[in-house]
Amino acid sequence: MSDNFIESLQKLPSDLIRVICEFLDEKTLITARAIAIIKLVEAGRSSAGAREPTATLRILKTETERALNNLSGYLKVTSSAKSNFLLMADERLLVSGANFHGELGVTGYEPVEAYRELPLKKLGVNFDEITEIIPTESCSLIMTENIILVAGRSPLVMLTIGKEFTDRFVQLDVSSLGISPAQIKQICPHDEHVIILTDFEMFLCGRNTYGQLGSSGYLHDFIRINVAETFDFNIKDIIQIVAGPSHILIRTREGIWGAGKNNKGQLGLGHFNNTARFTKISMALLDEDILANRVVDILIKKDNTVIVTTNNIFVAGENSQGMFGLGNMEPVNVFTQVNLDILGVSIEDVTKVVLGPTNMGIICKNNIFVAGYNLYNQLGAIKDKDHMMVFTFNEINLDEHKIRRKMVKDIIFGHMYTIIHCFNQLVVCGVNSKAQLGVGHMKDLTEFTNVDFKDVYSRGMERQAELYGEVKAAADTHDRELRCLQARIDSVGSIGVERERLQGEQIRNFLPGVCSQKLTGPSISPVQTDKSIDLAPIESRLNWPEGAAEEKDQLLSEPGTEPFKYRTKKNNCYL
Repeated sequence: MSDNFIESLQKLPSDLIRVICEFLDEKTLITARAIAIIKLVEAGRSSAGAREPTATLRILKTETERALNNLSGYLKVTSSAKSNFLLMADERLLVSGANFHGELGVTGYEPVEAYRELPLKKLGVNFDEITEIIPTESCSLIMTENIILVAGRSPLVMLTIGKEFTDRFVQLDVSSLGISPAQIKQICPHDEHVIILTDFEMFLCGRNTYGQLGSSGYLHDFIRINVAETFDFNIKDIIQIVAGPSHILIRTREGIWGAGKNNKGQLGLGHFNNTARFTKISMALLDEDILANRVVDILIKKDNTVIVTTNNIFVAGENSQGMFGLGNMEPVNVFTQVNLDILGVSIEDVTKVVLGPTNMGIICKNNIFVAGYNLYNQLGAIKDKDHMMVFTFNEINLDEHKIRRKMVKDIIFGHMYTIIHCFNQLVVCGVNSKAQLGVGHMKDLTEFTNVDFKDVYSRGMERQAELYGEVKAAADTHDRELRCLQARIDSVGSIGVERERLQGEQIRNFLPGVCSQKLTGPSISPVQTDKSIDLAPIESRLNWPEGAAEEKDQLLSEPGTEPFKYRTKKNNCYL
């Protein structure tokens, strides 16, 4: 970053500086910040009175992140073990990877070596209507509020078109079940089984080889079951259903229940026997978190299960590649807590847990830790990179791959491959025999490589130019609202008056400076203000409402760095 830009940052209130410094690209940054400020003004017009500082910052942070997502090339990556779906910021849906059953929805059954666009309009779906994409090794679903598209091999395909599989996305028809797609609360598709859940009913179908549907025998057709009579819980208590290829977990308000394959202890029941009836999983620490409603997520991949709570990370199942980071290769048949202390982090530092068929990752504010199979160096530059299997969690050295931690949005583990999803790039490594890396060939990669989308960056620049025009026009339109915001903030009589007043003043002065910059320019000129503000004494005078300190720290904390240091005569500002 240029010194001029840092100087302009110094003139903003510290709260806004901390939000700004989460994003590192200047051209993206100024546009995203301007959009966020305009959104803040628009929200303020319809609210009565002035906002509390926490509310103002929450809106600003949310809108900044949303604006940045719109400016980045890639919004979300969703993967099965061998195929990927990529939602683009320019409102395209791209696919790559294995396509043996037609699960990618492109004509034919050959692997897709380079990312290919799905024709959403021809499928009758608008990009902004997509709520979820569910890929499995045999079928894929594109979910919207009103319709569901399915492709590949699944009982859902048989239900819809009377065939076992299809290589094109078709609109799911559940009318024969007496319901509509809009009534479906959750759907869990697999080649082996399918569960459909509504507010009042549950439908089951599939091979049910291991009793994962909570009963014995092949269910050739969808059957409607009475949950209360069949299982030991009520349908109204179901919070989440998570299905793997051969075992299923159901989370209710009273506990977590599991059924199906258990040869590696993946159900966490204390033994290695399969079970054809949903059985309650019991473990002291886990029970405590469940009853206190602390469960954040349940992850299942093949023969592994991970339960994430606000206090702990629990693992069970297959561990022959050391993916649980426990220091051994022994299977785990009782949910076991991951020791974060040895990593030098706490559960509060964890932002996401990632599970793949052969790897597990823990994404923290400052670090990313990984463990498991590493034959293809898919875990990146780590201390044990020469080892085929990594039995303890090691930190990925992102610097070696020229990746900034703050630019990482997500990490996806497929079957022996890794995708690092950044704001403006995809970095991949590992097995590519089914074209799952989307790099245009089917050769394995043992070094992290950027995916070249050819037209992605040109489209991204066009989108940035469009957004810049929108921002400048909106800034002119909302100039009056900005001044009204200043006046309203000045008249506030609650705690935090000085903070809000400075926010209004600096927002008003900062926005014209932002909109006067050209996105293609090599540097950013400092924003001119009427006076220089010494932030340190202001910080010491500001008080927050009683009980709001924790929320303030959470809102103002910058993931991935130490607390922000201000530029003064005694110490230099750093980013």
